[in-house]
Amino acid sequence: MQLAVAAVVSGLESMRYRIARASGWFIGDGLLAERERWLLWAPVTLALGVAGYYSLPAEPPIWAGPVWAGLFFALAILARRRFWLVLLFLALALAGCGLAAGQIRTMVVAAPVLQEKVGPVELRGRLVESGVGGGAATLCFGKFINTRPGGG
Repeated sequence: MQLAVAAVVSGLESMRYRIARASGWFIGDGLLAERERWLLWAPVTLALGVAGYYSLPAEPPIWAGPVWAGLFFALAILARRRFWLVLLFLALALAGCGLAAGQIRTMVVAAPVLQEKVGPVELRGRLVESGVGGGAATLCFGKFINTRPGGG
């Protein structure tokens, strides 16, 4: 029994050593070998920020994206002597820029929202053209007139 446990522990130690060596290679040599392609990851981190924004269950405050981006850009400047921290902070800052871009796009395309429930309304207008095509009926109306009191 003790021999089996010792074999498992030895195997785990060996696996841990191999994983540490492989991750050290990836973070060190592997990442440095790809130095010319680092800029190509900028749109990816920006898109991750946009995707993160649209996956949030509630609307964040308007200042969240710009503050996030500014904070991590400032941290990247402060950590300029630690190369790997600069890369991490720049990636997080670009994700913050993506969050801000998602917020701005949402504000730009926002449509007016009714403040109260609107019941049935009588509209009067003139039918300009009608037709059937593509499996659907098409009706084209001219200007509508709202006959509800207080409506225009």
